[in-house]
Amino acid sequence: MKNTVLIFLFASFCFAGHSQNFPGLNAVHKKKILASGLKTPLPTWLPSGFALDTFEIKTGKNVLVQDKVLLVQYTKKINDSTWQSFIVEAGFDGLGSLWYDNETVQSTVGKIEFYYQPLETGDNGKKEKQEDLIMTEWFTVDKLDFHVQCIITSGNEFELMGDEDEAENKYKYVPINKEDFKKVLQSLQILK
Repeated sequence: MKNTVLIFLFASFCFAGHSQNFPGLNAVHKKKILASGLKTPLPTWLPSGFALDTFEIKTGKNVLVQDKVLLVQYTKKINDSTWQSFIVEAGFDGLGSLWYDNETVQSTVGKIEFYYQPLETGDNGKKEKQEDLIMTEWFTVDKLDFHVQCIITSGNEFELMGDEDEAENKYKYVPINKEDFKKVLQSLQILK
């Protein structure tokens, strides 16, 4: 009896170590990502209240590089007009980098450099917080670049997702806090 219990505990421990939990992703999402053959880093932890909002994948040999998309968006509704949101996105062509001072976090996919409202010298010569900038540098996973970006409404502009209602100021996207953003980055794992 004692051996049976030990074997059961060992098997449970091994299974738990290999199982992956990606909040919000269902079996269809996972199947599409795995079928694409892309090693995709996704968060295994989400801040309280966040849920999967948008899932878009368009890859394959017959898709032009400029038309390829792999985007997973998580969103939290704060009230009727205010949201928090971030995306995990693959970059298939033409990537650049930023010039701000950054911080680094360690995840299972490697070191990730990120910016959380970095300071920039303004026209007046003073350091000003870039409140509309919370994102990572591009990081490589199996020869494909990814980044994680917080969606923030900047003034009257909202270009990232092309939401027509945003131009009418119906919705506002506000930053998630820095510690939660770091935890999301640290939780990234490759879907297997």
